[in-house]
Amino acid sequence: MSDLDKMIPWNQSHPILEQVYVKPHKSNAGRRPINIIVMFNLLILQQLYNLCMPP
Repeated sequence: MSDLDKMIPWNQSHPILEQVYVKPHKSNAGRRPINIIVMFNLLILQQLYNLCMPP
């Protein structure tokens, strides 16, 4: 993960990712959404290590 931190400017990609993943909050109830950067990191790791959800 530290090698990825050197290659990918996470802070610069945050505004771009927020434009793609915009969900209005209907109420304050329930769990807060997962940070978009964390979700993006998970997707990259899935692709790098060929991980997938079991059927």
